Amino acid sequence: MKSCPLFPKVKSESFILASGSPRRKDLLANVGLYPEIIKPDIDEEMHLNEPFENYLSRVTKDKALAVIQQLQPGDTRCVLSADTVVILDDHLLQKPESANQAIEMLSALGGQTHLVRTGFCVAHNRTEKPDFRYDFKETRIHIRDLSTEWIKKYVATGEPMDKAGAYGAQGIGSLLIDKIEGSHDNVVGLPVYACLQLISSFLS
Repeated sequence: MKSCPLFPKVKSESFILASGSPRRKDLLANVGLYPEIIKPDIDEEMHLNEPFENYLSRVTKDKALAVIQQLQPGDTRCVLSADTVVILDDHLLQKPESANQAIEMLSALGGQTHLVRTGFCVAHNRTEKPDFRYDFKETRIHIRDLSTEWIKKYVATGEPMDKAGAYGAQGIGSLLIDKIEGSHDNVVGLPVYACLQLISSFLS
């Protein structure tokens, strides 16, 4: 029975992680939690003219619901889902679709301060309808001035291609970061402390 010593109510078997992200799995493992993982299959496309606040809330809740719908009747575990976006000048930077797009994103981020927002949702189906609780955390990041040569070398590693904003704070991309204001876990993809607080509120 694995649990986090600082959140003793939250045990590995008391919740499911609705995510295919190895980074979120590792962040939970770092605090002693090894929940079952179910990757949700949902449409993550942004709707036309949809504010990023609405997008993040909608996608996060859709992920949780997709997993809840797979559970057997009587399964009372909570479901934790999350989604992370990168915001530069009120514009959403999602995962690049090509190396050229990754270069464009990193060129725009270089020398600038941007926001990383992770929305997270805890849900269960113990009642007639699924019960959702949603919150988010935001971190400010300043990226170093980046030369075109540096950007191309980084993109050539392949690391940016599955990352929102085209960089990974936990890998080689950490060298691009000059300063972080807020939670580092949030930038990697899961504000663990806030998530465990939310799960605890369901279990109390």
